[in-house]
Amino acid sequence: MTVMASGTEGIPFIKMHGAGNDYIFIDGFATPLPDHPEHLARIVSCRHSHLGADGLVYLVPPNTDRCDVEFRIWNADGSRARMCGNAARCLAVWMKREGRVGESCRILIADRILTASRIQVDRWSGRAVVDMGPAIVHSPPEGEPLCLRLGTEVTVVVHRASMGNPHAVLFVDSLPDEVLRQQGPAIEHHPGLSERTNVEFVLEVRERELSVRVWERGSGETQSCGSGACALVAAAVAAGRVPA
Repeated sequence: MTVMASGTEGIPFIKMHGAGNDYIFIDGFATPLPDHPEHLARIVSCRHSHLGADGLVYLVPPNTDRCDVEFRIWNADGSRARMCGNAARCLAVWMKREGRVGESCRILIADRILTASRIQVDRWSGRAVVDMGPAIVHSPPEGEPLCLRLGTEVTVVVHRASMGNPHAVLFVDSLPDEVLRQQGPAIEHHPGLSERTNVEFVLEVRERELSVRVWERGSGETQSCGSGACALVAAAVAAGRVPA
C-alpha cells in the first residue's frame, strides 16, 4: 500500500485499528521515516480528503537493548501524543507478523516501556495483551473530584487519571450526542486543567460493567481508547463505583 502526500514521493504505510481506534503506521525498519510528521498526520488523518485515521504512528528502530521498537504517535490535529493502548497492540501484532519478535514485544513510548504478550497473528488480523503500566489517579488535596464550569450554566465533575497521558473521567446517567460534542472539546481545552486532556464519559450499566464514549485530545470522538479504558477503571475503583 502506498500513500501520496503533496510534494513527496510514495510512502509505504500500514493502516490498522484496535477496537475501531485506527491509525496510519509507517514502518521505520523497512522505509525512511518522513520529516515533519505533525504535518503528515494532519494530511493523512482527514477522513474527507485522504485516508482517514485517528492519528499517525512511526515504528522506530531502537537505539537501546531495553526495547524491541520505539513508538512515536501524533494525533489527527498534528499534536504529539504520549500514549495509545490500541496502537500499541497493533504495533506488536505487526512486529510479530514481520518476524521481528516472538510472543512478546517491548515497546518504548516516551518514558514508559510497555510489554505486549500473547501475540497472535492471522493473515490480516491479530491479538495482543499489553501491560500499560500503573494508572495514577489525581485528586485535589481534600480527596474530592474536580468541578469544572463549562460556560455559565453547566458544571461537571471529573476524576483525573494518568496512563502517561492525561484523562478526565465523568460518570454520567445518559449521554446524548450533542452533549458529548459540546462538553468533550470544552473539557479537553478547559483552563482548569493543567494540559489538554482525553475525556471519558462513563455510564454504569451494572456491577462491574461500564459503557464509555471517548473524546480524545487532538482527534475528537473515537470508537475506543485503550489508555482511556485503563484510566476510567482506575478512577471508578478510586471513587468506589466498582470493586477493586
